[in-house]
Amino acid sequence: MSNSTDVVFCLQALFSLFIAPDAKNILKPSSSFEGMAGKFVVSPIVYEIVFQFYRSEVRTWAEDVGRWRDARRVISAHFPICEGNDNGNPFNRGASPVARFVRAFDWAKSTDAAPVEYVDRDDLASLELVVGALRFIRAVPVPTE
Repeated sequence: MSNSTDVVFCLQALFSLFIAPDAKNILKPSSSFEGMAGKFVVSPIVYEIVFQFYRSEVRTWAEDVGRWRDARRVISAHFPICEGNDNGNPFNRGASPVARFVRAFDWAKSTDAAPVEYVDRDDLASLELVVGALRFIRAVPVPTE
């Protein structure tokens, strides 16, 4: 982070994604922010409240999207557009836009993994409290053990 404007921007981004990131990342947001910068990211709110409970369906959907071989651009809500060419943007380097999009859903192949872009799982604590409250009122599935 080169200046206070960058730090404020990173904090705003982390608060919008995690509601209340871990205290250490409020003081120094760079590692959590940089873990997500320039990548497709599954929104932490959507992951915690919905997707984690429907891994099989999410995996199937991501695999279906992965078959879109002729797609040149993926536009995700709230994040940069990923195009097939570089255009000087590091977000556009590497595999095809569709492959980069599908990779963001690799966590759905397991029973308990979170997206690797969440470099500090402590950032999810506030969202886990929300899920607990939603579980109490039976608005989200209750885990079977």
